[in-house]
Amino acid sequence: MRAVALVLLLNACAPSAPDAPSIDEVDNATDAPVNALDDDVEVLPIGATPPVDIEGEWRVAGINGEEFDDAWTPTATITGDTIRIQSQCIWFERRYVLEGMEFVPPPPVTDDEPQLMCARGWTPGEEAMEQALQGAEWAYRLPDGSLVLDGPGGTITLFTQ
Repeated sequence: MRAVALVLLLNACAPSAPDAPSIDEVDNATDAPVNALDDDVEVLPIGATPPVDIEGEWRVAGINGEEFDDAWTPTATITGDTIRIQSQCIWFERRYVLEGMEFVPPPPVTDDEPQLMCARGWTPGEEAMEQALQGAEWAYRLPDGSLVLDGPGGTITLFTQ
């Protein structure tokens, strides 16, 4: 019984642990809330690097983190200022400017309708690919050699042919 009373007495006299900082506390170095997240910060995958040269022939490996699952593999031809994706008889392209990792696309070159030479409509994968290309804001390379075009419209993963 005396041991229990001694432990309680010692705990009562011991200094208490400092309180955890609240979300409302301000970091003196930045004058921002300690736990604030910046909405303008783009979080890139680990190992992402600026693409030095994106020109060439590529194959579309994935859309929005999923493998492209149509029966054929679309290709991408990238020149110094244009990306053109060909998926069988459907193609779409857009002009771009690359500044570091920032993929700054000018207005699209083509419209969103299948070309007259194609007798079929777009597959869901092609629609997602076109939306991702038109909305791309970032271009980066991953350690596996892939080129990723990323933005609010989705993500396209390309591998060299």
